[in-house]
Amino acid sequence: MDRKKQNLGLIVLLILVLAIAFYLQRPSDDTAKQNVTSNISNTSSTSASTQNPNYNEPLNLLKNGNFEDSLNSWNQQAGIFWSANSGKNKLGALLINAPQLEDKSKFIYAKSASQCVRINGGSSFAVKANFRYLDTLPDRASVNRIHVYWYDGLNCKRGGQYGDYLEPKLEKDRWQAIQKHNLIPSLGANSVLIKIEQSQRGNNNSVAIWDNVVLLETRYKKVDENLTAGNPQFDKPLGENYLLNATFNTNIEQWQSSRLPYLQWRPLPLSDNAKNGVMASTLENKRTSSMNEYVFKQCVNIGTNERYEFGAKVKIASESNQRGGGRLRATWYENENCKGRYRAVPKHIDVNEETKNWQTLHVNELTPPKGANSVNISFLHSIDGQGKHVLLWDDLFFRGH
Repeated sequence: MDRKKQNLGLIVLLILVLAIAFYLQRPSDDTAKQNVTSNISNTSSTSASTQNPNYNEPLNLLKNGNFEDSLNSWNQQAGIFWSANSGKNKLGALLINAPQLEDKSKFIYAKSASQCVRINGGSSFAVKANFRYLDTLPDRASVNRIHVYWYDGLNCKRGGQYGDYLEPKLEKDRWQAIQKHNLIPSLGANSVLIKIEQSQRGNNNSVAIWDNVVLLETRYKKVDENLTAGNPQFDKPLGENYLLNATFNTNIEQWQSSRLPYLQWRPLPLSDNAKNGVMASTLENKRTSSMNEYVFKQCVNIGTNERYEFGAKVKIASESNQRGGGRLRATWYENENCKGRYRAVPKHIDVNEETKNWQTLHVNELTPPKGANSVNISFLHSIDGQGKHVLLWDDLFFRGH
């Protein structure tokens, strides 16, 4: 009996020892939570890096914007170089050292590196970059810039329109962070060209260093595949003029000018081929160099015509004492009353500077882009030097055809 009690005690003792050993080997609740958190963190990190390492921030739409080991994905001209250790973090960078040219020609010469990006519905963008000068400074800050161009085509080949630019300060011995926000694509744009450029005039053979060039989509708007142009509310029969007060019988109301002295109404005799009056646009220049200015415009909401045309009759006034001319052009707008995104019409027509007679300006076969609801007809007046240039206008039109 005593032996049985002794054996039973040993068994109980053995069970107790095993239980204590098992308890000591079991992980604590805190350790278990840490292991679970670690596993979740590792899983999330792997998943995020597969999609986007900075998933809380917009993606850089440019390829190789940090120039880590090359200039791949950038179209380069002569004077563009890659450096393995000149970047902000002593890594790769893009260098521009465009050959200096004498300031004798009127042409603008520059060397650049560029990249085209499809924008796929983005309605607002931002561009950021790091910049510094190696040593010498140029004559002016505008020598080094990043330019933004919008294109209708998918590969930056059709319908180009200038957007904006970024420009570093004239400061040495430090990295600058430059950026530009709220870059709005032109109406109907499908791609954007980012061009890093250095002018060959006034650069003093300075070396520009660029790093971490970033293009971000900051706002997205879903593209409506069924979008059309115009509003039936504003439909007019083919051939009927959309412009108001286009014959200037008694005044120039409905026409806007950046400065009132540029425009005035003038009565003319019938022998001068004007009905009762004309609109005179005057450009005076006190400088010896040429100048130009937008002198008049009118915005109209468009109907649903598929094709349009615009034009005018114009004459160089005899009181002009300097050569000049200008360009009549149209610009489509996304919203009524010329609001929102816009696209300049590539077709335009210039005033013939050589003739003193009445001339007819005419541009046809204009197709509004999808989403256009208004158009702005404007004239850019130019003068070649010091003096005065006056143009007489009659019978302006914009109509479906």
